[in-house]
Amino acid sequence: MWLTQVVMAIRRSSKYTPGRLFSGKHRKHRPVTNNMVKNLMRRLEIEKENETYLCMPYLTRAEENGHAKEQNYLEYKELSDRRRSASMKPHNYIEDHLSHLKHSRKW
Repeated sequence: MWLTQVVMAIRRSSKYTPGRLFSGKHRKHRPVTNNMVKNLMRRLEIEKENETYLCMPYLTRAEENGHAKEQNYLEYKELSDRRRSASMKPHNYIEDHLSHLKHSRKW
């Protein structure tokens, strides 16, 4: 038994990770490379640029308040017309109902 523990301890070196390699308490961490740092810096620069664009809006508050009222009203009107027409039945005409009686007419 003691011999087995010794052999297992020799077999287990510092490279051995029990269980899942990249999750858990005794996980193996990936080394940080220069490429990883460069990608992180690039993403942070993009985020900083986005923040500058968001801090300086194109429209003023007064322009922003009512710039799309007409468009929203037209879209609402079109949507309500579509809903109303979808719920209505098609028009029925007398000609459609009595057209079968016309076949014997001669002019």
